[in-house]
Amino acid sequence: MRLEAEPRFELEQAADALIVDFRAGGNSGVYRRSGWAEPEPEHTWTIGPESRLELPRPTTPGAYRMVLDLGPFIWGRDLPVQRLTVSVNDRAIGDFFIREVTRIECAVPWEAIADSERVAVAFRHPGAARPCDVSGAAPRCPDNPARMPDGD
Repeated sequence: MRLEAEPRFELEQAADALIVDFRAGGNSGVYRRSGWAEPEPEHTWTIGPESRLELPRPTTPGAYRMVLDLGPFIWGRDLPVQRLTVSVNDRAIGDFFIREVTRIECAVPWEAIADSERVAVAFRHPGAARPCDVSGAAPRCPDNPARMPDGD
């Protein structure tokens, strides 16, 4: 799975939004925790079955939404779809099956974030696979997993 340029976390009716830029030179390094490769020019790949972000908690109570522009690594019949589950502070907010570059939106109820100092976001992608593991393009994957999208 790769996150594109500008996913955002915003109040449903507000003009203000926290925009996390996952491109090289973007601000995602402030928020990325485990499960991420280094940013590339247009996106950042996830690594392994789970990736985490930590966002500041908004101060204004209300209904929020998380908007994600992302794309899966898929490979013909061997890997036609990637599953993605999203949780905030251990509360499930979305479950998706992704087949193409797409935008998804998840409602984030105030109850999920009201009692926490930070917003802990977990992306679970259980079907994660590295391209070299499913494409047959190389006899083995490089030893540097940070360069390989969706790998262990």
